[in-house]
This record gives sequence, C-alpha cells and structure tokens, in this order.
Amino acid sequence: MKDISIIVMDMQPEFLDPWHHTEQKKEDLINSINGLVRYGIAHDSPIFFVEYGTIDPQRTIPLIAPDIREKISLFIKSGSDTFSNIGEYHPLQGIPQILYFDEVLQTRKIIIAGVQASKCIKDTIEKGIQRGYQFRTAPELISDNKENAKKQPYPQVYGGLRILVPTWKAAIESFYQ
Repeated sequence: MKDISIIVMDMQPEFLDPWHHTEQKKEDLINSINGLVRYGIAHDSPIFFVEYGTIDPQRTIPLIAPDIREKISLFIKSGSDTFSNIGEYHPLQGIPQILYFDEVLQTRKIIIAGVQASKCIKDTIEKGIQRGYQFRTAPELISDNKENAKKQPYPQVYGGLRILVPTWKAAIESFYQ
C-alpha cells in the first residue's frame, strides 16, 4: 500500500465541537480513522495529519494513534484546503514541515479522512484533483460539525466527485480495481 497516502484533516478537539452527532458517532469516527491509520502504518503508507494553523500544534495526535506518533508527518495549513499551503514555511519547533507536498506524498492516490467534510475536506479534494490526485473516502471517515452540516451536506457534494465508497477498506480496494 506504499502507493496510497493517507491524509487526516482537522481532527483537533475544537473542530469536533459543536458536534451534531452522538458521542458514539464521534467515537466511531475516531475509531475508523484509527483503523485506517494503523492499517496504513502496517503497510508502509505515507500518513499526514493536517491541522489548521494553531498555536498549540499536534492536537490531533492524542486523539488518533497516540502511540505511533513518529510514523506520522504533521502539516499546518492556514486556509481551508491543504494544497493552497504548499511551500509555506511554518516556524513551529519540532514539527516536520511539508514544504514540497507533491514530493513528500510520493503518490497520486490519497485516502482522506477527518472533519469539516463539506468545507475543508471538500476544498482539499477539489484542489487536489486539479493537481492530478485521485481521492477516496468513506462515510465512516468523514463528518461535519453543526455549522457546516447546515450549509451543504457532504453526501450531496461528494456524489459528483465519485470518491465516496462504503468503507475505508473499500477505499483501499477501489484503487486496485
């Protein structure tokens, strides 16, 4: 699976609230992302956590795969999508900075997970497609908070992009069909 990268976006606690699902749904999202990340690590996939610019970075890591931190690269973004920030310098001590995202990804196939599905993830997918990337995601890997869910539900948005598959395992399989 070295030819598939995994991007986990905006899973800092402040972006999970106000949550419009039950606590169980929130736990299920975290558990699904953990499953994908652990599978990716076991199969040598490049894994990136993308966080919106913050003075307290690495907030995702305690939530997702806290025991395998050294296997994951962190990228700080300053806008809604990841690709608009390529090449920016973020002077944060001790955090690997992805200055040349295209080179670091090492592949054009990406499984994307996280929150703000109808904004940040959608924007990243659209910009990435323009750059020649292929994406897959699954309902168990993405969600919105209350604010974004009201604006435009992500299943409607993703239908036209043809990237939504039933599960993260199906996302992996779809790249090999």
